[in-house]
Amino acid sequence: MSFVVRGFEERDVAGVAELHRQVFQVRRESSPGLLAAYARWLGEVLLGPGSGGPGMRSLVCEGAGGAIVGFMGVVPRAMAFGEERLVAAVSTQFVVSEEARAELAGVEMVRALLSGAQALTICDEANDSSRRLWEAIGGATALVPSLRFLRVLRPASVLGSLLVERGGEKKLRPSVGQLARAVDAMTGAGSADVAGGGARAAGARWSPR
Repeated sequence: MSFVVRGFEERDVAGVAELHRQVFQVRRESSPGLLAAYARWLGEVLLGPGSGGPGMRSLVCEGAGGAIVGFMGVVPRAMAFGEERLVAAVSTQFVVSEEARAELAGVEMVRALLSGAQALTICDEANDSSRRLWEAIGGATALVPSLRFLRVLRPASVLGSLLVERGGEKKLRPSVGQLARAVDAMTGAGSADVAGGGARAAGARWSPR
């Protein structure tokens, strides 16, 4: 399969939103409200004023028929190295469809990013697959800044989520989730969770509200 990597545009919002929803399992189904939330976030952060720079744009990868099979948000950031002022490109929300991963679409997107005008490239919120890709092309992982700490407010919900994800039985998610929430409610777990984040408080990716 041949791919075309190009700059992200407003007309790509719907395709990027659907790809992100499916791969990151943000919601089971799309909806007008979810699409509006994606459009608002993508528009403000990655398409709005100051969202790009010379030679630096967020990227999409097109597959057969122009379908969007990959996306990488890119945000320029001014930095200083001693007395030198430079611009870094921070990549975020890097997502590739399962089919396109086997065809190395992600590699093509990373190459396109690295050909930009930035002096430094930083990958924000990388999972294990993304980390291995970056390290394979010469990147380095900043281990200490990557450490995270989690205060578990709803232990049964966290355990249930881990069992479903690692066991691969995602069709059991609704029933396991209901049972876990019932256990947490009976034990009083999460009563101090005023924000309602619970087991999802340590999410490593943006999720539209």
